[in-house]
Amino acid sequence: MDAVVASEEVAGWLADPRPYDKRYHKGPWTESITELVDAIPRLGPAVRTVLQPHLQDAQVALAGFPGTSDRPDREPVKAALNALRQRWAEPPVLEAAWQDLLAACHDDDAASDIIAARRDVFWRLARLTDWPPGDLSAVLCSLLDGSVFDVTYARVRLGDIEPPPHEQWGERHQRSDLPDEDILELARRLLLRLPQPAHHVIWLAFTNAASPRVMKQIGPVTLFDGPWLRARLKDGSPRLMEALPAELRHPDSDADYRHVQEGDDVVLARVELGEGAFADPVETARERVHALVGLAGFRAGRTEWTPLEGHLHAVDGVIGGWQTFRLPGSGRRRPLADPVGRMLDELIPKVWDKLAGADKELRETVGAVHWWQAAQQQQPLSALVLNVRVIEVTATRVSTLSWTSYLDAYLSSAWIRAIIVDHVFEVVGEALVDPEGKAAGHHTELHLLRKDIQATIAPGQTGFDGVAAVKALPRLIVIYPLHSRVGRRLRQLQARLATPAALADWADEIATRWAMARARLRRTRNAIAHGGPVTSDSTATLDHLSRYLSAWSLSLLLDGDHVGGQLADPHEQFRQEADTWRNGLRTAPDVLPTIFPEVT
Repeated sequence: MDAVVASEEVAGWLADPRPYDKRYHKGPWTESITELVDAIPRLGPAVRTVLQPHLQDAQVALAGFPGTSDRPDREPVKAALNALRQRWAEPPVLEAAWQDLLAACHDDDAASDIIAARRDVFWRLARLTDWPPGDLSAVLCSLLDGSVFDVTYARVRLGDIEPPPHEQWGERHQRSDLPDEDILELARRLLLRLPQPAHHVIWLAFTNAASPRVMKQIGPVTLFDGPWLRARLKDGSPRLMEALPAELRHPDSDADYRHVQEGDDVVLARVELGEGAFADPVETARERVHALVGLAGFRAGRTEWTPLEGHLHAVDGVIGGWQTFRLPGSGRRRPLADPVGRMLDELIPKVWDKLAGADKELRETVGAVHWWQAAQQQQPLSALVLNVRVIEVTATRVSTLSWTSYLDAYLSSAWIRAIIVDHVFEVVGEALVDPEGKAAGHHTELHLLRKDIQATIAPGQTGFDGVAAVKALPRLIVIYPLHSRVGRRLRQLQARLATPAALADWADEIATRWAMARARLRRTRNAIAHGGPVTSDSTATLDHLSRYLSAWSLSLLLDGDHVGGQLADPHEQFRQEADTWRNGLRTAPDVLPTIFPEVT
């Protein structure tokens, strides 16, 4: 968790209107403060310099808080923390974060994790300004490519030159002769030039939905019947189009009927945001529509409306931004090697076997199966509650431990090992497909390496030979330049796997993150259950963790049911194997058989 998200969580606890009860609140308060204090040194040096007085005041105020008092004085701490939070959104702080990111990219010795941390803080701060993250990303990426067209566009946007005739803008494929230092200066100036207010309209979509009318306006939200809207856009005749909003009829709008999801149960929601500069207009619109649908579902007793990913974005009456409407997760690229996906795939047949033969003794397990299935279709906050419920049921059935102690006892060592193995698969898998185009001239060799490393694990599923993947690291490092994302990640991975001691150090780092994440999972779940403060950014950091652990625990529970009711046996074996692996890292004779025991 970065310092910006951590500061928001601490601020939430300090603003909690409930009376402070040391029995229940000291733990969450102390844990969230610990995460913030731990995150501050990970800020880049330029950001720390700009914020130095406010960071120091906040750290002094937070030291030892809330202490032993039954009624700790929140006001001095709130004042110091709020002063820091107000600075996050100021342009000098965003500029400092940009400088930190550039410095890390220029540093030959900077590990990929450091660059990723600088990048994440930069984008987190950008979200607090009036820059829509997608727009800022497009502006910076196109400019840093250095084409004549994009340099001209930047100069025009900054007011350095008047817009030239069309034929003098240059081509995107033509490299500008402007020095890199001057291009970076243009990028810095663009970064500090906040966008002007504009009129924003966002279109979102739902499936499993129905509107009583072809158009239904509810305040700033208008609902459209999907088939009706798609038919008129496809026909395109003026008589039918005149009933549609102006942005759909504008000749410069980048939208047609193919942007509307097919299906009789599709409803489109047009959200009128009005005039303004929005940090994230799509997310703002999504929050408003989901609140509206959620309220209607609450009043009706239920709702089956399923939000689709994707959007259309109109600025000043012209649709210029869009993302295809689709079911959550349906359009994501399937990685070449996805151990999490394989584990979930293995869980499916177990789920159906248990449902088919369930009796009264398996009621709790069947209930956990239903909760787990429901969680896979939910947004992070709702999914977290269901996933923790699955873990609670499993912990109760196989032990006398609380669910958090169960996680530490049975799954922590295995989680550390899974993170390491997953990272090997992810980094090498990315290198084999050259997503950045940095391995030009080596694609034939990458294809041959991919054939050596890929392994068919089931019809239609491809995984990795982990041993072959690690052995390919030296060659992949030669292929990829240092100053590329893939090159940095390959080199850091090689360093982490250089010796058993280096691997053990990596495992210790992951163990530290595990302890903080597990504590965050507990306090977030408890805050949701008892009306405490919850932030969406903090919850999002737990989505992968909660889904993974619930699937793992349920899989082991079903294994126990399968062997005739000896519920703890699979858990005990799982724990013993993982703990033995964890405890033997530093004294292991070699790295490869430590990560992949099948190697001889």
